[in-house]
Amino acid sequence: FAAGEHDTGMIERESAALIPSGRPSQIAADTAGWRLLTDYFDWDAPNDCQMISGLKGFRLNASKRTTVNLWNDVEHYSAQTDIIGNLASSGNPDHSVLVTERGKDWQFTPRPPRTSGHSAHDGDILSPMPGKIIAVEVAQGQAVTKGQKLLTLEAMKMEHTLTAPFDGVVAELSATPGAQVQVEALLARIEAGE
Repeated sequence: FAAGEHDTGMIERESAALIPSGRPSQIAADTAGWRLLTDYFDWDAPNDCQMISGLKGFRLNASKRTTVNLWNDVEHYSAQTDIIGNLASSGNPDHSVLVTERGKDWQFTPRPPRTSGHSAHDGDILSPMPGKIIAVEVAQGQAVTKGQKLLTLEAMKMEHTLTAPFDGVVAELSATPGAQVQVEALLARIEAGE
């Protein structure tokens, strides 16, 4: 600054280095996964085992690698706990982990976010998490009432019932029994009744 080599165009030229990304890096997720695994994980608790892929300490001619499933807002991350960066992290009593990366804090949780089963777009029934459709209770064109069971999704060893948000008609149905779906996949669309 004393040499006068900076100008008003510096921020625009150096924006990639100065402004953090709108999403956490994989290193941030890996750090959160490692912190969660070392601070909170209980290998004897069935609920904890659902978020871990791999066997503790087991490997054949390969390095130890454990994957932890994490969510940041609605985005899913598969964190590799053997690859961590030197990022600041702290744990919270609710088992969420806060990671600081380049001056920005990111919160990760081992559980997917809870949703009501439909988005801000009225009538869209979205998958709240990755899973398998085990039952479809309605057909396209069928009239439904508010709260009526539309379909059942199995995820994380639990059944999640998705219901109609209001009275209407099933305008679109893309869910089929046995199908695997990703988070926020459109399963059905309800159009409001007259």
